[in-house]
Amino acid sequence: DRGMSAIAARLVSYLDTPQGRRVAAGLLLLTALVGLVSWGRRAGDFAGYVEVGQALLSGQDPYRDTSGVNTWPPVFSFLCVPLAVMAKAGAYPVRVAWLLFNYAALVVLVETVASVTDRGTHGAGRGWAVTRAAGFVPLVLTYRYTAANFEHLQVNIAVVALTLTGLYWDSRGRSRAGGALVGVAAAIKLWPVAFVPYLAWRRRYRAAIGALVVGALLSLSPVAVVGWAAFSDYVSAWRDALTLGWGVGPMNQSVLALWDRVLGHGLLPLVSGGVGYLPRSGEGAVQAAWLASLAVIGLAAALAWRRRPAPDSLDAVSEWAALFLVAALCGPVTWEAYLVVMIVGNGLLFRIWRYAEDQLRRKAAALTLAISFALSGLTAPSLLGSSLSGRMEMAGVDTLSGLALLTGLFFVRWHRLARDDRG
Repeated sequence: DRGMSAIAARLVSYLDTPQGRRVAAGLLLLTALVGLVSWGRRAGDFAGYVEVGQALLSGQDPYRDTSGVNTWPPVFSFLCVPLAVMAKAGAYPVRVAWLLFNYAALVVLVETVASVTDRGTHGAGRGWAVTRAAGFVPLVLTYRYTAANFEHLQVNIAVVALTLTGLYWDSRGRSRAGGALVGVAAAIKLWPVAFVPYLAWRRRYRAAIGALVVGALLSLSPVAVVGWAAFSDYVSAWRDALTLGWGVGPMNQSVLALWDRVLGHGLLPLVSGGVGYLPRSGEGAVQAAWLASLAVIGLAAALAWRRRPAPDSLDAVSEWAALFLVAALCGPVTWEAYLVVMIVGNGLLFRIWRYAEDQLRRKAAALTLAISFALSGLTAPSLLGSSLSGRMEMAGVDTLSGLALLTGLFFVRWHRLARDDRG
């Protein structure tokens, strides 16, 4: 254990040397260039974005007149119109442009993760965080889920970057602007709404109100283009699309889907395989297990978060990181790409492992990162083959990876408070 820790410490220290930063920059640049060629050839979710934008351009219904199920809110459908216009120049060029946009969003996200976790350390502020240990290591630990966003050409990285930047701005005194960014993110995807009651609960009222106002205004903005009648029809169609559900097959890594596969369909983890789409079973035991899981998470949060932290403290960041995970895992659907939110928790626990004086907290952080990272790699077909990785997906190892990280975040916060209580 000490030998492995010493090796890891030397590797991390190397990343903060000029030579180490150049190596990190080279690896990132090579990955990005290969990705432009490989990922740019895929249609992914981006094909749906373009189709929705094209439907609006041609005066069609973005929900009823498209080939897929449009589960994106109306305002996001309108944001897809520029993508549809750009797509007239060719599918590949617009995908490359989308990937470049996501690369930029990832850099912003990594820089913000480093800003909220690496403050006060000797490595802070020296060059781009994405090539320093404070940014590069959390990015590597989250690579499986970051890459999934590029493979499927999704929008999640930008949404996470907006939300975390908003929380960071609020913690630094720019509460209205920070809340506005959270509101923009919530208008694009629903899950950042979870931070609005959290901000209010932590008495960050300006940020909470800013998020509500900006989110509501942006969500209603399509009215200015199509009028109330058409907008109401779009909202109704959007709600219908949401009620169709996403199924609980192995691609869905939510806590609810995991319970439904086991208790609803009777599929045994690591034993059952070869299953694609599975409808919701509707079994009462599944709902009970899901609610019990939420209750356990809520109790853990109540114990770990029993004191209100300073808004610019690492304790506040630990709450953000945990809420990111809860929002991603505890809804009806969790695609692999959603778990890019783990980069926040990975960044915080990496910082604790590297700098915390309390040895138990350091060991807990290291163990959590090791378990979570190992689990995240078990669904990679390139490592285990498609058959075994499919069984791992069926067993919900991505769910367990996120829950392991959540547990570690709760523990390191609870342990520090318990130690303070003992004096």
